[in-house]
Amino acid sequence: MDWLIDQAVQTNEMLGAVHQEMMPSPLLSAFFEGPLQSGRDLIRGGAIYNSSGATHIGFADTVDSLNAIESAVFMDQRVSFTDLVKAIENDFGGATGRSCGNT
Repeated sequence: MDWLIDQAVQTNEMLGAVHQEMMPSPLLSAFFEGPLQSGRDLIRGGAIYNSSGATHIGFADTVDSLNAIESAVFMDQRVSFTDLVKAIENDFGGATGRSCGNT
């Protein structure tokens, strides 16, 4: 079992090194504190907090949310961006929030 664990750790380290070299992640870096200030990609240690192993948790939800905003605000024009921001700030309460929630 120790051998298997050692191999898994070594493989993960090698994949991490290849990932750092071949696949920088500027979009993901924009969502973390530190990369923009330090000028270093998240994968290259630019973030203040190490989130390795958890960087893709919630990614699908983020993509779905951005897609919903693109559709409702920009493509279908069912709500203005200003009204969407107001609704978010009020946790979708009030008239603006109700109208955004029904689109």
